[in-house]
Amino acid sequence: MPAPEARVLRLAPDAASWLRDGQPWTPPRPFYAVVGDPVGHSLSPRFQGAALRAAGLGFDYHAVEIEARRLDALRDRGRELGLLGLNVTAPHKTAAAALCARLTDDAVAVAAVNTVRWDAGGWEGHNTDVGGIAAVLAGLGAAPRTAVVIGAGGAARAAALACLRAGVARVWIAARSPRAAAGLRRWLATLSPEAAACIDVPPPGRPLSRLPLASGAVVVDATPPGSDLTTFLQPPPDVPLGVWLDLNYGPARVAAGNFGAVPDVALRLDGRGVLLEQGALAFAWWFGRAPDRAAMAAALEPSP
Repeated sequence: MPAPEARVLRLAPDAASWLRDGQPWTPPRPFYAVVGDPVGHSLSPRFQGAALRAAGLGFDYHAVEIEARRLDALRDRGRELGLLGLNVTAPHKTAAAALCARLTDDAVAVAAVNTVRWDAGGWEGHNTDVGGIAAVLAGLGAAPRTAVVIGAGGAARAAALACLRAGVARVWIAARSPRAAAGLRRWLATLSPEAAACIDVPPPGRPLSRLPLASGAVVVDATPPGSDLTTFLQPPPDVPLGVWLDLNYGPARVAAGNFGAVPDVALRLDGRGVLLEQGALAFAWWFGRAPDRAAMAAALEPSP
């Protein structure tokens, strides 16, 4: 269920105002927002709103649903309509990066943006997924020697770099199609030689059992909800896995995801920890101060 704060906004057809519940709506004060398509499921309004209230900042936080073809209108008109900064979720992370006038180093490395603020030249894009995923992995203790990231989009690229940042020595990014694998190989060519040397892209659909994983390896599922990962899991991995981290979140995702097909996993996590970490980094980037993490974490707890 959407968080209570997540009343979805849309940009009016003429990009001159907002719509909420299909009706014209004027924000009572400036606000930040998570942007995606769809976006009503996002927990960002819940925990970012809690952080803003705890900090005593006079801003709101909403969810904005918008098609990719209208992101340029959001960039050009959003600020004058009260929107001060964005979190960007699927499927817009790569498209948002292309619309930014400036990118931080992490956004350049991933070629995707999940956090935006305005500067004098337009959008400035950042990627806090790398730091957020790395923080979760680092919090688990000693870094595993090997990791697999399943997926090929911005989240998968961020997860691969996060694994390296957390101390993993070798990462495989497992794509589901030849086209996606080719795109990943082109991306690898943009990285530093040191990073590129630690990341491999196996043939699409190769099962985890055919990768030289070390015992205790991490698997990061960076695929959309409902993705069929059977080809990666059959036959099962030959070594016990240490962590299966699904970047999607919610108890239903954990219960109904691919976990049941994965044997010998010491720890199974959904994406709420990553959401908290990347959200805290976004807040700090916007406001130059750390958020109240306890308030953010409490807001992420399931409603009674």
